[in-house]
Amino acid sequence: MASLIVPTMVFTSSRDTINIPEHGAYPIYEHLGSAVKSLVVFEGADHPLYSDACEVEPWVVDTFDLFWLCADPVWDKDRAHDLINHLITAFLLDTLKGDEAAHAALLAENVSFPGITYDTTMK
Repeated sequence: MASLIVPTMVFTSSRDTINIPEHGAYPIYEHLGSAVKSLVVFEGADHPLYSDACEVEPWVVDTFDLFWLCADPVWDKDRAHDLINHLITAFLLDTLKGDEAAHAALLAENVSFPGITYDTTMK
């Protein structure tokens, strides 16, 4: 990870039972070589937080009986997806277009959402 020097935003769920953050996201973030990096942690969330709603992909339940993917034990998935989209959009606007408002939105003092832990090297 030390050789990765492009701006990077890492997302994880603190209680992810598939991609355990202590084995994945946390060491990845810690060892990134990028001078510009951010870590977004959805506290109490599990892995299904990042999947589409079952209304969008009904085959997940109908074909594979994977109802557990439909909800998160803590987070309202629509709210979480709004926050994910907000942060990713700001990150891309800042990184790819140099958008000053997007950059400001990603500064540590401006990312304050209940249930999200945010760490960044952005200044």
